[in-house]
Amino acid sequence: MLHLAQKVAGVTVSGTDGDIGTLEDFYFEESGWNVRYLVVDTGSWFNGKRVFVPPSAVKGGWGRTGVHVNLSRNDVRRIPAVEEAEPDVDNGHLDSVKKTSGYHIHARNGEIGHVDDFLIGEDNWQIRYLLVDTSNWIGGRSVIVSSDTVERVDKADNRLYVAAEREAIASAPTLDSIDAALSRNETGPPFTLI
Repeated sequence: MLHLAQKVAGVTVSGTDGDIGTLEDFYFEESGWNVRYLVVDTGSWFNGKRVFVPPSAVKGGWGRTGVHVNLSRNDVRRIPAVEEAEPDVDNGHLDSVKKTSGYHIHARNGEIGHVDDFLIGEDNWQIRYLLVDTSNWIGGRSVIVSSDTVERVDKADNRLYVAAEREAIASAPTLDSIDAALSRNETGPPFTLI
């Protein structure tokens, strides 16, 4: 199953002894597009600190109904705050879903739109697809672009470069077509953009 990252943001994160906070963001590796950390805002019980929680701590399914982790509140107290850990995380190879949303997408022959959201696999924590808004180019259409097509991320200019032509993006499947195309056993659409 795939989840839109922005739709899951804000859900409650529950631990073994109560709620830990709310899911704020996902940090992912540029190579492989794997989610490395969930950013959890602990709210008032832990002075509003934001902490990095690895996906390995998540137990069972997760999504718009919430995220359950196998951590207690005491475990979370021992995790360094995001502000303390960010120098270790910000090594140039990790990106935030929140910060990367809105990046402009460039095909081989020009700009095609911007990133609206990311589709994350529930079981493998891999960003499989980017939801791209092409409204400035082909009139209000959102299309799905495989993360495998991303050649590079330019953080300085807020751009993603994909190995595709604009015409291929224009004919990419819309988000609406994914639900009908998925079988219960699939982790992503049976089509990819080359």
